[in-house]
Amino acid sequence: MIINKNKISISIQVLVLLILIYLVVFVKLGAFHMRLWDESMFAVNTYEMIHNGNYFANYFDGHPDICNTKPVLTLWAQALCVKLFGYNELSLRLPSAIASSLVILLVFIFLYKNYSTYWAWASALILLTSAGFIGFHTARTAEADSLLTLFLLLSNMAFLMFIISQKKKYILFFFLALTLAFATKMVAALLFLPSILIILIVYKQFKSFVLNLYFLAGTLLFLLINIGLMILRLNENPEYLHDFFNRDAGRMLQVTDGFKGSFTFYLDNLLTLHFATWFTMLILGLILLFIKKNLKERKFMAMVSILASGYFLLISASATKVGWYDMPLFPYLAIIAAYPVFLLIHWFLSNQATHKYLKATMIILAIFSFPYYIMFRNSQANSLSGFEKMNEASERFIFKKNVEHANLDGTKAFYTGYHGSLLFYKYKLHEINQNIELVTSADFAVNDKVLVSNDSLKSILKKKYTFQVLDAYDNAELVRIESEINSLPGQ
Repeated sequence: MIINKNKISISIQVLVLLILIYLVVFVKLGAFHMRLWDESMFAVNTYEMIHNGNYFANYFDGHPDICNTKPVLTLWAQALCVKLFGYNELSLRLPSAIASSLVILLVFIFLYKNYSTYWAWASALILLTSAGFIGFHTARTAEADSLLTLFLLLSNMAFLMFIISQKKKYILFFFLALTLAFATKMVAALLFLPSILIILIVYKQFKSFVLNLYFLAGTLLFLLINIGLMILRLNENPEYLHDFFNRDAGRMLQVTDGFKGSFTFYLDNLLTLHFATWFTMLILGLILLFIKKNLKERKFMAMVSILASGYFLLISASATKVGWYDMPLFPYLAIIAAYPVFLLIHWFLSNQATHKYLKATMIILAIFSFPYYIMFRNSQANSLSGFEKMNEASERFIFKKNVEHANLDGTKAFYTGYHGSLLFYKYKLHEINQNIELVTSADFAVNDKVLVSNDSLKSILKKKYTFQVLDAYDNAELVRIESEINSLPGQ
């Protein structure tokens, strides 16, 4: 039996990388409450999809969802995990965690096979230690952006492989992945296309890419599947196209839901938080693009830089600015920022005769150990701002009591504003035969158990009822109504 040492080597390295990913992305993934925005919206859509049997439209609280105009692919992925592991926070977040992990693995394997082991490791570890890639709204919450990032990466990798190898089969792979990306988040899936057009023109590949049967088949696949999904959605909600153009496509031209910012919004985020640790290396990588003489590496870096720059400029020019919309950028930013690290290791080892891999490992450990520790610590903390803790106090209370196996049956959750995460907990508790009621008016009877966290709602209760506080957690209180103040003797 012949043992392929190269296969053993890549298998061991992938295993090590998977362990590092697991510790940051998956540990304590279900150890925090369902967030109000935006994962609770997806969580409710998924539950109602499973229970109403309509797998081609989004429903919220029994009605067609006019807020979540995204297609159903994310909900399908979540529904599969719910079927396997139950309706809970962990199941609903698994698709995002798996997708972000696959992004890291794909970047690693692509660079390992086509360029360098050192470049592969540096890129993977930069991704794994980037605050904009790991955290709320991205790798560790039940939203669409991780899946979008995965499918866009697959699409762009197929495109790059076409440019590099000239094999037309990659055109079909490109369209297949682009179709999945569009079925995840629609217009956002198209934001790399201007960059792709520029690359085709610069490298004189436009005719080769477009004038063939693979391009025609891919285009038809894209149109048939995504137009079909939209038609099926229209059958449930005739106003869907109006909602789509206003809330999805319209985000480029008008501010949606108050999410606005300057042209430098995403640049500021990268500098101060999302890519702050590696921003200097990113700039150095872009500089090296113009002075490095290796043509293979230079061409690849140039294409990656065009992809990243085009997407970055489009989201920066968009009227609507949302902090996590830069997630699809990170694989390309990581590759560029890792290039100086790769060159440093390559230069250091060029005159070394022995123990090259050991020395390379020591360099990588020296560079990445502390950033990895910080990311591990932050991902386990699942920390919230003071406002977020107060605004989501009732949800945090229910989550805590559910973990403690407390019985909340018969509780009335008194709330105001958006109630996506409370609706999630209503559904989750219903699955274990505990029923809670969500109420917006202070019409309670004696002995009612009321959960309240909003200060203005507490004031309403105090003016109208006497009550006993049964339990409390931060700003949330569970109370039992004892009497109505107006009905007391002498009133």
